[in-house]
Formats: sequence, structure tokens, C-alpha cells
Amino acid sequence: MKRKTSLGILLGLVLLLLTGCGRPKTPEEVWSAYREAAYGRMCTQVDMTVELRLSMELPALGSYHRVYEQLRLDASTTVARTPFVSKTDVTAALHHYSPEVDMDQRTRLNSQVYTLMQDGKTVRYTNGEDGRWTRTEVDLDPEAMVMSADALLDGAKIQWDRTVTQWEGTAAHCLTATVPGEAALPMLKRLLKDMEPLTDRMGTLSLTPSECGVRLYLDAKTCLPLAQEFTVTMAQVPDREVDFEACTATLRYRSFDTQPPIELPQEARENAQRWERLLSGNPDNGDGTFTIREGDALVDITVPQGWEPAGGNGYSAAFAPENEGVYVVYEMQTVNNDPDMSYFTEQADSLCQSARENGMEPQRETTQLQVGELSFTCDSITVQTDSGEKQYLFIWAPVKQTEGMTRYVTVTTLGRPGQEKRTALTMDQITLCVQAVKPSTLMQ
Repeated sequence: MKRKTSLGILLGLVLLLLTGCGRPKTPEEVWSAYREAAYGRMCTQVDMTVELRLSMELPALGSYHRVYEQLRLDASTTVARTPFVSKTDVTAALHHYSPEVDMDQRTRLNSQVYTLMQDGKTVRYTNGEDGRWTRTEVDLDPEAMVMSADALLDGAKIQWDRTVTQWEGTAAHCLTATVPGEAALPMLKRLLKDMEPLTDRMGTLSLTPSECGVRLYLDAKTCLPLAQEFTVTMAQVPDREVDFEACTATLRYRSFDTQPPIELPQEARENAQRWERLLSGNPDNGDGTFTIREGDALVDITVPQGWEPAGGNGYSAAFAPENEGVYVVYEMQTVNNDPDMSYFTEQADSLCQSARENGMEPQRETTQLQVGELSFTCDSITVQTDSGEKQYLFIWAPVKQTEGMTRYVTVTTLGRPGQEKRTALTMDQITLCVQAVKPSTLMQ
């Protein structure tokens, strides 16, 4: 009799070990089994889908009409720890989907995000659809990048949805809860942080969640999470131009295994540092190149041998060629309503006309120079004045053209202080000036 009893206890223990969760009877027991199984184990691969429903007031036919738009984010995240080093690297390859306002087309935006610890701070490197890397500090532990329902469900009234027995073919338990909107606000802000390429174009979005429904799917054998679903409904605020209607997020946990080390691309660090310098007004990259910008149009300038930097800011850079009495100035400019790109030609025409009106006959030489992707027009105008010959240069190339505006890079010369005579540049020297310019690698 004792042998049978001992054998029964042993079989029960084996069955308990095999089933993991055992046979919980209450939602509290399921929750407790999940917390015990997941303690100290971090999900290292997770897929996420987020959908936002917004409404906007748009003018039409003399009045305002509310238009609805659906935004979707699909993302996959891999988390890797560096062995024996107190550092966690997180990489997320994000694929953003957004339909146009007319709902007829979908636009795909791709970006990569690396989050890691640097000097005791959590930093995020982002490579967006425009190809440039940016670095920002975030108030978030990298391990928290993989969201968890724990913070929302702790202290909440948890229900067990016994009608759910499977999740995508795996035997599962499903826990549910409804929590106040204030509790879901941090999670919602984190979701929107990943959707910035979509939401930025809509301006400031007000967040007024009223409540959040949570569904946690657990493996019936191990009690490790299979998936989580969040549904946030928004409080409606009248007279607001852009408003959230709802937000839903689904997380699918793919692996709890250790992942190979993740390396941040070297160009991410370098380009992010260059971008920070440029935004601070310093065009010098420290490697013999300078970057200037106007809006989203950028060019790199490789300093010709014998030239010395002579100042600059985020949109211009000046250099002093050796043994010349001028500064060569590169500048980015935006010209509105210039569809045929004739603005600078008209400026040169006006200067020639003014010279003739003052009894001088200008000598004008116009040359087209192709430098890689950039097409330069060079107008060299020479006027004989009482003080001698004077050269005026109009050199420009369109860098980016959008509806209603064109962004140009221009090259001009200025007389250097202390020089009695302003030196005219030869065509060979002008060619050297424009050959120093190319589209910036910051936007590739």
C-alpha cells in the first residue's frame, strides 16, 4: 500500500513538472504560475503590430470635415546581452505602414532602431526613411523595450477567459483585465515613440486614454507568455483638430533563448555625430570634409589642397584658397516658386542689364558642369570699372526639388580683408570649386 502511495505521489510530481502550470483553478493561480515561470527570463525575440485610428478636421468647401485615418506599425525586435559585460544591446527592425488619407494607397516607411547602454545612459540610434542616423537619449531600460503586461496587470482585477484554449495552435490560458487609461499612458507613449515617422507629420497629438483592455496568452504547459493584446480607447475631446479614436497593439513572443551579439553599425555612430555637429551650426566633420544643409537637402564639400577653412555655420562654409585674394563661399539656399530653375539666371541677367545702363559692357561666360549627380551652371561676368576689372560669379546646382520650392547649393566669392585687389578665378579654378561638392552621405 505504501509503495502504491509513493508511486502515485511520484507520478503526480512528474506530471506537474511536465505540465508546468499544473492545473490552476483560479485566475490568481494562473497569474502566479506565469510570474514564477517568467521570473528572470527575458523574451529575446518579439513581433509587434500597432494600429492607431485617428481623426482630423480638414477644410473642404468652406467648412471643416472630419477625416479618419488608420496608421499601422509592424516591428520585430531582437534582444541580445553581451556576455560578462554589464551592457544590453537591443535592435529593432521597424517597418511602418501608413495608408494615404484617401485610403486608396499604402506607403511603406522603413527604419532601424538600435537601443543600448553608453556611459551609463540608454541611447537610441535611429535610421529613418531619409537614410540619416540620429542619436537620442531615452528614459528607458533596454530590457523594458520588450513590453510586458506585468505593470498593467499588477493590482488589477484579473479574469480568466476559459473560452480560449489555444493561441495560434498552442494550448493556452488567457488572462484579461481592464485598467484605467492613466495606467496605460506610459505604454502608449512608448508605442508612439516607435511610430514617430508616421505621427510627426500630424503635429502634436493629444493623449487622453480612458481605459485599456489587456489580454495575456500563456502557454498552458510552461506558463511563459505567447502573446499580449492591448486595446486603448480614448476620451473624446471636442474642438480638437487631431484626435485619437483608438489604439490596439499585439505582441507575439517568439523566443526566450540567448541571441547572438548585436553590433551597432559603425556608420551609425559616425553619421549621428556628424548630424549633431551640423545641427549645432558646425559644418566641419574633422576629416577634411564639411557638410552644409537647407531643410532636407545636404551636400558634402571636400576641401581642395591648399585651402584653409574661413568660417561657416549649418548652411554655409567659407574657404581661403592659397595665394588668392578672395574667399570661396558655399551656401545652401531655398528658392520658392521656381519650377524652371531660372532664379539665378535672372539674377545674372539683371546684373548685366544694370552694368549696361551705367555705360559698361559686361563680358559674360556661361558654362555647364556635371559633377556626379549635381548639374552646375556657372555664370562668370566680368565688368571693366574705374578701379579695374571686376568679376561676378553666379554658380549654382539644384540639390532637391519639391512642389513649390527648389533647394540649391551656390558658390560665390568675396574679397578678403587687406587685399588691394579682388582676384578673378579662372575656369580651371571654378571647376576645382564645383568638383569639391557632392551629395551628402548623411542622407543615404
